Amino acid sequence: MKEHKEQVISDIFAALKKAEQKHPGWPDDVFEQLAIIGEEFGELQKAVLHVKYEGGLKSAIYEEGCQVAAMGIRFMLNIDEPRCFGSKKLEGD
Repeated sequence: MKEHKEQVISDIFAALKKAEQKHPGWPDDVFEQLAIIGEEFGELQKAVLHVKYEGGLKSAIYEEGCQVAAMGIRFMLNIDEPRCFGSKKLEGD
């Protein structure tokens, strides 16, 4: 199990690196960032439906899941940027 977790984490970080290279810019607006995560989640949903109803490959689910996780990490890495929320500060800051 430990080896599997380490592989999953490695694959997620590989997806993150690939995404950062392909799309080096990250939106300033937090809602645009969420839209990217939503788009990736939609692709994951599509992959799951494809496997369940059309005999698609489970590897597509894994790949899309890694991309969703990678975008979640990218979101979290940028959440403290003041530009994400304009001039407003988050409560508790």
